[in-house]
Amino acid sequence: MFYVLEGTLAVTVGDETVDPPAGASVCVPPGTPHTFSNHPPECGGVFSRAVHNVGLG
Repeated sequence: MFYVLEGTLAVTVGDETVDPPAGASVCVPPGTPHTFSNHPPECGGVFSRAVHNVGLG
């Protein structure tokens, strides 16, 4: 999960690229290739949180 804190980022998830604005989030399914970059000259800020499902038992 990526949360865009400021600026605008290009987030690629699999074969799709989106440009979420500040305040938006992007969910990345487990095992999916992904990357992000900022749009110069504006700096972008992002918070990334990895959530893993762990089987119990």
